[in-house]
Amino acid sequence: MGCLMSARLSSGAALQEVQALQEVRAECGADQVLPCTAEGKPGVRYRSVSWYKEGAPPAPRLQGLLFIDLPVGVTRRYSGARRAELNASRDLQLDNLTCADRGVYSCQLAAPLGEQNREGRVELAMTECPELKEPEFEELKEPEFPELKEPPRNHLTDAQLLLLASLVLTFSLLLFIAAYVSLMKLLRDRNRALTRAPLRAEKQLLSFSTPGSRAPHGYLKKDRKESGERHHLFPESCLDGELSAALPAERESAGVVFTSRIIKYIYTFKRLLSAPEKCLLNAL
Repeated sequence: MGCLMSARLSSGAALQEVQALQEVRAECGADQVLPCTAEGKPGVRYRSVSWYKEGAPPAPRLQGLLFIDLPVGVTRRYSGARRAELNASRDLQLDNLTCADRGVYSCQLAAPLGEQNREGRVELAMTECPELKEPEFEELKEPEFPELKEPPRNHLTDAQLLLLASLVLTFSLLLFIAAYVSLMKLLRDRNRALTRAPLRAEKQLLSFSTPGSRAPHGYLKKDRKESGERHHLFPESCLDGELSAALPAERESAGVVFTSRIIKYIYTFKRLLSAPEKCLLNAL
């Protein structure tokens, strides 16, 4: 099967300066030879020749095909390059072409130390295959997530909880006020009792009962509020006027009466010792 070829050869130059590009067209299923367009410098013995296939844009990557060590003459084949052969003129021969074989091939000459490497590029185009189109990249969009809706709250339950808390606080406040008032009342009554206790004891010391006894006129003072008769053995001028004016009227037990009488005798005797002249003059 014949092959249609058209070549566009550019001038050979150094790898770093000008790259050679040649376009080759072929039909599917045919055999095709791709020439190495890398021109070597006369007198330079290059170390190796390598053939690569460039990947498709936008990220081209070199795929190794064949490698030949020139001083030794050993050819090494990369994996996946079973249909590629290298002839004596460093050209690459491809058998039974397919649409997957189209693309750009690169031929590289590795120079010794002090010299520049050389590279030539050949583009293989297939006549019966659809043209390659650059991949179109769609703009990435942020994924749309469904909006999370907040579950409806039970407003009635919240209101009930608020009302219950208010009632508890109010009840606690009322209990506190009632306890405070009761405590203050208890303390007030206790203070009154403690204040009246010394005065009452002193009144009891100034009065005693002597049933059936009599005293001269001016020495005896009766209090008929009690069942017995209450006598003061000495005139009122010997006693404290304010204390002797308010005598207790309640009935006392025998033990308390006996004790109070002894204390009253002692207190009266003390008063006689402190003002004997006044009490004797009043007695006369």
